Amino acid sequence: MRGVGHSCGNCNSRRQASLFEDKLNASIAAYRMLKRNIATFDPRSGTGEYFVIPVGEQVHKGVEIEIVGSPVPGLQLVASAGCRMPR
Repeated sequence: MRGVGHSCGNCNSRRQASLFEDKLNASIAAYRMLKRNIATFDPRSGTGEYFVIPVGEQVHKGVEIEIVGSPVPGLQLVASAGCRMPR
């Protein structure tokens, strides 16, 4: 299995912001990954055998968001979410 990754302004990007004197930080990231020759179960395998074969390619696209806040000294709250769209 082999994966290929490229980074450019339109493909993978990350933006960050700091608010309230660095007590609240937020970041958002978008990505697109292309994987070729994905290994999958060979349907021709017999009972009790497990063989894999390389097939096709997969494209993974997604967005990740993270917010980190420190409302009082010694306490840090983290919230994150992600959405991945494999095809």
